[in-house]
Amino acid sequence: MGNSVTRIGIGAFADCTSLTNVPIPNSVTEIGSFAFSFCTNLISFAIPNSVAIIGDRAFSYCSGLNAITVDAINPFYSSVNGVLFSKGQTTLIQYTGAKAGIYTIPNSVINIANAAFAGSYGLTSIVIPPSVQNIGIEAFNYCAGLTSITIPNSITSIGYETFAYCYRLTNVYFQGNAPSIGSSVFYAASRVIVYYLPGTTGWGSTFADRPTVLWNPQIQTNDGSFGVRTNQFGGAMTL
Repeated sequence: MGNSVTRIGIGAFADCTSLTNVPIPNSVTEIGSFAFSFCTNLISFAIPNSVAIIGDRAFSYCSGLNAITVDAINPFYSSVNGVLFSKGQTTLIQYTGAKAGIYTIPNSVINIANAAFAGSYGLTSIVIPPSVQNIGIEAFNYCAGLTSITIPNSITSIGYETFAYCYRLTNVYFQGNAPSIGSSVFYAASRVIVYYLPGTTGWGSTFADRPTVLWNPQIQTNDGSFGVRTNQFGGAMTL
């Protein structure tokens, strides 16, 4: 890519499934929405200090992506362990789809961007801190390895198709009142059961077309007192 290029347009390389690497010159100031979406064999991506704008879902569904790195002096974006954030790490923009296992979102994050984890097939567990307030549309779409998730009481909204096509997802634990939701939140995630805490509001017999169950993690201990003991996903454990 020549040094005369200043902008990569909307969907410019989308669905280029044989693309593995794209060196970006320091002349580029904008990467358009969906620019590299569905580039499933893109392995890594380096963002120079000149980039001031990254459009919505620019790297979504890049299931082979191992790392996104950002030049340290870029004033608008940053990266931590290959994950793309806004400069102050208040917005998690793009997770790397090839990473497997458990991921803990940093406590600085307030927003999970649209499709931030979409297509991360190897992701098995995600820890969402109570700093997060909004989960974008398609945020965990096609996270086929995800089995359980706990939603903190700080969450006020969940976007369209957030957990769609999460085929193995079974338990979704909500620690607060029912958030506002987009349509098809659990589309094709037919095994989901939604758990909610006593005293929280907005719940009915179903939530986003999935059955709800009252979740009471308070359990009696052997000495007769009451306490709370949870597993790594937030579910109550039996003594």
